[in-house]
Amino acid sequence: SGSGAKAVYETLKASGMNVILTFGSDDGLDGIYKNIEIFGQIFGDESKADDLVKDLKSEIKYLGEKTDGADVTEVIITTGLGNVWSADSDGNFVNLGAFDGSGVYVAGSGSTASQFIGNVSEMKNPIEGSSWVPADTDYISTKTADVDVIMVTWGGTTPNADAKAKLIEQMKTTAWANCGAVQEGNIVFVCGKTNSDISRLTPYTVFDALPIMSLYMNPECYKATAGGEALSLDDLPFYIDDSNYEMLKGYTEN
Repeated sequence: SGSGAKAVYETLKASGMNVILTFGSDDGLDGIYKNIEIFGQIFGDESKADDLVKDLKSEIKYLGEKTDGADVTEVIITTGLGNVWSADSDGNFVNLGAFDGSGVYVAGSGSTASQFIGNVSEMKNPIEGSSWVPADTDYISTKTADVDVIMVTWGGTTPNADAKAKLIEQMKTTAWANCGAVQEGNIVFVCGKTNSDISRLTPYTVFDALPIMSLYMNPECYKATAGGEALSLDDLPFYIDDSNYEMLKGYTEN
């Protein structure tokens, strides 16, 4: 995907090679479906490809129906947190003292990440735009009091609870202080496999990442055990990583 890939595609094609340019992140769910169809044709198993697409669409439909009518969760999705870009091996943030509220990139409401989550939950993204954009600190300071959750896509070591508490205190000294999610401490770090599945846009995005995104947006629609009590955000860990991924995904089956 992207202009660089298109240039490589044209060059290889001009040399006489058989080349296929697959759909990319900007193509959303339809891109995933079309890529499966393409590879079904390449490998001579279009029937299996059709079945997989049907399964994906069925999963989206199930999650959408599960959360239909739920209270809307207002969420800001970020990629990292500006200067706070990593945690050490013990889960403590590196460079936390340098965080001044700026340099944070957020997903616009028209971005692929936002649209994907919106397909399987009742959520609202207050940030305009079709891609990742730098957060306007004036907007963050004055217009985000109703934000329920900040969801941070995080590529490094999972932060620990003490690090999260210190981060919130640091954020309260910046333009993020008036954000409802900061006031309530509702910051969720999306790490490990789930973060990878959101970033790479494959069938695993639908089967594995989106159920957990749905869970965190509308936890009241799910239960930890079949027949148990409905969940709330306070019942869920503040991070999603490989240690709790299977457990959290299991909640969406209840």
